[in-house]
Amino acid sequence: MGIILNQLLKTTIIQIKGFFIKNKNLRKRWKRFATNIIIKEIVSKNKWGVSYSVFDSEELLEYSIKAIRNQVDYVNVVYQLESWYGNPANDTLLPLLYSLKEKGLIDEIIEYEPNPSIKSLKQERNKRNIGLKYAKKAGVNYFMTMDCDEFYIEKEVERAKEFIIKNGITHSYVDIFNYYSPTLRYLTPTYSYVNFFSKIKKYSKLTSHNSKTITLIDPTRKISDFWSSKYYFLPRIAMHHMTYYRKDIISKIMNSTGRDFIKSIPEPYNCVEVPDLFSINGIF
Repeated sequence: MGIILNQLLKTTIIQIKGFFIKNKNLRKRWKRFATNIIIKEIVSKNKWGVSYSVFDSEELLEYSIKAIRNQVDYVNVVYQLESWYGNPANDTLLPLLYSLKEKGLIDEIIEYEPNPSIKSLKQERNKRNIGLKYAKKAGVNYFMTMDCDEFYIEKEVERAKEFIIKNGITHSYVDIFNYYSPTLRYLTPTYSYVNFFSKIKKYSKLTSHNSKTITLIDPTRKISDFWSSKYYFLPRIAMHHMTYYRKDIISKIMNSTGRDFIKSIPEPYNCVEVPDLFSINGIF
């Protein structure tokens, strides 16, 4: 509420100042400039947080966080030492996580212990909810859940945050670009999208029952609805998904919640060459 009142006060002051500008075009330019300043300030007053769900593919985690760290205030990692199917994590996982915490890339590290009596999809949602729980405790206002192989372009994130604030968006979604390698991107669309930042309240949770979700997304990433929610697909930003770029691609196939749907690794016959946007080509 304090942020809103502060915004209204500053908006009023700016409007009053605008009355003293006689030139109509200059007056319009002043209003646009002043509004942009207010939006940027509101963005900075809110706390933006990300939670990573981690088991394998940790070789990409540092690069993924670095791509977004300047645009978020809080990052946690919820990890597990066994997959949904009882396979062990790499011995290097925990040392890596603590190393990234020492570097300031991660704020909190939380362990999740899988329960083999619960279906993997429900467990994954439970795991992401743990990340959300810790984000709430840290005072996060806008939240997103991610995996190690997901990347964003920093400038696009910055613009998207401003658009979210300016338009009062509470639940946002973006397109997905799937990659065979960092320089080979698939042309075939996925026909699904991914959640971006959502505004969270005290009782917000990740649920499979939010019928107001406007696009087809991962069922473990739907943020619950609340009064005055506003849903929006953001067209000028995408998540870059390194789908088949792994140190151990077999581990992904064997341990994914969707492993029953992965029949084989597609060949890069329907790809376009692209720049190595995140400097990860050849890191392993």
